[in-house]
Amino acid sequence: MEGSSTPSVAQKSAQVDVGVSQALSNAKASRAQRLRDIEAAVRDGSYRPDPERIAEQILADAELAARLQNLS
Repeated sequence: MEGSSTPSVAQKSAQVDVGVSQALSNAKASRAQRLRDIEAAVRDGSYRPDPERIAEQILADAELAARLQNLS
């Protein structure tokens, strides 16, 4: 089927790579904006983070990282 208008695997792969790159870029920008918004809310006192919840999440993340490391 050479010569057909169907995109090749390489072309599809390149399209996926571009899509992934764009999604990562958008996610980073979105995350950065969310962090700026949270920082502003903390500074103006309209948001008060829960230190206990933060500590629990840090411990949960560390536990997950340890489990994943043990799998390899």
